[in-house]
Amino acid sequence: MQHITGNWNQSSYVLAGAGTGKTSYLLNTASSAPPNTSLLFLAFNRRVAQEIHSRWKSKTSTSEGSSLPHMEVKTIHGLAYQSLGLSQKSRVIPNWTPGLLEEVDVLKFWRKKSLGRAKKLQAIRWAEAALRFGASPSALPEPEQWLVPSPALDFLLANRTAIESLCQELLLNLGHHNMPLCHDAYLHLWLKQQHKLPHQALFVDEMQDLQPQISQWLLTQSMPMHWVGDPAQHIYAWRFAQTPPPPSHFELRHLNQSHRLSLQPSQLANKVLFWLQPYGLYLDALKPQGPPNKELVPLMHLFRTNLGLLHRLLELMDARHCPSIGMEGQSGDKLWRQEIQLLKDLIALRNGKKRGFKNAWLNEVADWKALETLAKTSSDHTLAQCMRLVKGYGKALPGLLQRLKKRTLPEEHRYQADWLGATVHSVKGLEYKKVSLASDFPLLSDVQKTLHLSEEKSLQWQLAREEAHIWYVAFTRAAAKVSGPGLSAFEKDWLRSKERELTASSADPA
Repeated sequence: MQHITGNWNQSSYVLAGAGTGKTSYLLNTASSAPPNTSLLFLAFNRRVAQEIHSRWKSKTSTSEGSSLPHMEVKTIHGLAYQSLGLSQKSRVIPNWTPGLLEEVDVLKFWRKKSLGRAKKLQAIRWAEAALRFGASPSALPEPEQWLVPSPALDFLLANRTAIESLCQELLLNLGHHNMPLCHDAYLHLWLKQQHKLPHQALFVDEMQDLQPQISQWLLTQSMPMHWVGDPAQHIYAWRFAQTPPPPSHFELRHLNQSHRLSLQPSQLANKVLFWLQPYGLYLDALKPQGPPNKELVPLMHLFRTNLGLLHRLLELMDARHCPSIGMEGQSGDKLWRQEIQLLKDLIALRNGKKRGFKNAWLNEVADWKALETLAKTSSDHTLAQCMRLVKGYGKALPGLLQRLKKRTLPEEHRYQADWLGATVHSVKGLEYKKVSLASDFPLLSDVQKTLHLSEEKSLQWQLAREEAHIWYVAFTRAAAKVSGPGLSAFEKDWLRSKERELTASSADPA
């Protein structure tokens, strides 16, 4: 492991591969500050914040603890709540990502100017989800940057003026609506107030997941700061997150020796890095150091999507001896709240119900056959997959969902379960001894071909690059071994030659 430390009083910008000691660098640098210095550590999520707090507390409990500075550990959302004087449970609804058909339905209602309270709430949530607060309301992202497939993108482009009007009106007046808002909305309100932080130094982990609005605000703070991140783990482009460019007064450093990964997962990760480097990313090849941690969870079943995970769990519940289920990130009822409601509505529609669906856009669908046609023409993959589940399990589906709820252990007991699963987005920053990848990931060969053949910066290219980042994160969650369909083909000689060809063409000045 690289025992590297920065100067707490000199800003640094650190590009670091998976398992190279990003967090250790930040904590070691923080430890070099004088006693009674006030430091702020911004973590990616609450789970990481708890781990950082625990590690810092163990440092301060030693004989040298009295000489360490005071460090506050927060998520960016937690900092916003604290500054606004709110508790996290006061008037907060979950962040929400609607299906494509629901987006279109909400916009149509908005243009009619006939929104009741429920529709207003739905429209506000859509605007929050669409913008992700990657830009101010007066400088909206180009719709072409919204990573959604056609024909949803065609509709957004055709109604761009109405959409911009909706977003600007809602986001500029969020505080005046007498209804709860989602986490990102409160964050937006806080950023508009341009708060000055009272701390003397700032430490930021996972900088590749910062939205530009946040990184720009951070640079207004007059204090030394240390940003650390892995651009190859950039999997939140759909929220307009971007790896911020290194500010001119920051010291640029690199960490490339992984102390976590063994040979096989590091080789897989490096193959993906071959694709990402020609497109503006910079990471040295990973070099595994030492044996895996023996205390790691033995096996994680990793999925690309929530519905892919749900589908597999329904198969397990349908088995004669269904296992107890553990899940990383959050409990199943929260994870699939929207999907399960859609499944219930689809079951009712298939049984002949015509109106009164919780998913309001279904009220305009004549029958199941009409919905099948709509699913084909809309490219709404969530709807199509939910319809397949309804058709496949039929009347047994409600009972299977109820059994799944009973068999899922509370999050604090997840590692005691017979079967542990998660999506890639819920395991960022975590590691397991072995990772088994599900079949709902796109084929690696298809991702590579799209990156190689598509026009750079096109929608197809951006979507494929996002998938390459997700594969990289999935590979680097395993300390010892990665398994899954398609991995053997990924390691064939013809793919290696294609990588060499791609690398050579990117280096050709012509």
